[in-house]
Amino acid sequence: MAMLTHPEVESLDIIEIERAVMNASPYFESINLDPLRDPRAHVVLDDARVYLTHSGQTYDVITSEPSNPWMAGISNLFTADFYRIVRGRLSPDGVFGQWIQIYEMSEETFRVILASIHDVFPNVVVFRPAVGDAMVLASARPIQVPWQTFESRFMGERSLASFQRVNLSNPLQLFFHFYASENVVNNFIASVELRNTDDNVWLEYRMPRNMLEISSPRGAQEQSIGITLLKAEPDRRLEAFARMLPGVPHETLVRETLAYQYGMELDVGLMGIADPWATARDLLVSGLRSEILRRDAALDATFEHWVNDGENRMRNQTAAIQKLISTDDPAAIHEVVNAMPDLPIAQISMANALYRQGDLQSAETWYRNALGHPSSKGYYDALIGLGTIALRRGLRNQAEDFYERAIQHNPYQPMAFRNLALMLRGNDAVKLRSVVERGLVFNPDDVQLRAILP
Repeated sequence: MAMLTHPEVESLDIIEIERAVMNASPYFESINLDPLRDPRAHVVLDDARVYLTHSGQTYDVITSEPSNPWMAGISNLFTADFYRIVRGRLSPDGVFGQWIQIYEMSEETFRVILASIHDVFPNVVVFRPAVGDAMVLASARPIQVPWQTFESRFMGERSLASFQRVNLSNPLQLFFHFYASENVVNNFIASVELRNTDDNVWLEYRMPRNMLEISSPRGAQEQSIGITLLKAEPDRRLEAFARMLPGVPHETLVRETLAYQYGMELDVGLMGIADPWATARDLLVSGLRSEILRRDAALDATFEHWVNDGENRMRNQTAAIQKLISTDDPAAIHEVVNAMPDLPIAQISMANALYRQGDLQSAETWYRNALGHPSSKGYYDALIGLGTIALRRGLRNQAEDFYERAIQHNPYQPMAFRNLALMLRGNDAVKLRSVVERGLVFNPDDVQLRAILP
């Protein structure tokens, strides 16, 4: 789906070994926007290695996102031998992307995978898009895209909407997730002698052992992979990023990165408030501070001002969330909203409080404000709230539209299915059954949804 958001993509071959995966694709259309109906997409039911070995096709981009390498047989998609096959199918300027899960994986294992890639591709960089994932980009030539070209592609309507779903609204924000330049990768794997190859399948036997070791009290090294990369040459990351995107505006990049990292929404769960990026954030700031002092000392005072503002925002966000999850008092919620009006959880809390008071117009305003954060957990709640308000006003078509949008956004939450089904009960038996059956596909154990059917 993400690849097909770019109009520059002329053709996309999807190589999938398991027919059941293709058969399951329709169940995820609300998430992947049904890419198989795009005329540029071509599905090939085959083993990726076999297909690339014998197809003769050349590509500008090849990505590999197989199952986790602890699965039997997956190791052969992480071998140096496979990477040589991939390179043989890439155009001279082609780029290869390898997804690697870094949870339940030792640093030694990650180094061996990187070394196996680097044996084939002399230019390798690493991004960390999520705490437990790494995305490796590799090429025969240095990876470079002119900034204006990169920005234009990122800001395309469909592409931007895709990035916004994962809380990226500006191409400069990708710098926060840039973890290793080519030089860092070279140094990171310099002492690695092992390689994962077809004739030793080292990874296939190492990964199950990693799972057991890292699940034990001694397994804290799982968290060290990304941090180790960040600690390497921290005062040269900006310079390395600028080499990949020549022409990127230096000062704007720093400002947008800080605004992004300090504007991240904290996780709220049963265990309280979590900040999974805290260590990375501190390391990024420390490295940027050193690099700015070395390269652009005139920016130092402004940089410290941005950092102070950001740290104050994070402290205020933490305090605000703690207050919101411990109170239903409208006055207390109003106080938080006044202090942080753009905080999604505050917007939803305010809307809910106003709804309970019967002020539907003001509640609607706050729910609509929350729609400005499509990656937030509150986005779904806002759509549910707007649907419920529309229904109370007798606007059934509008209510149905909001509930359907919530279903499209996250079909694994049953509330939108339930509300829509209850609205249809007694009015449209055919549509009612369709909604409940769709809901049970994604939420098969939801007793309340099942009970709505007559």
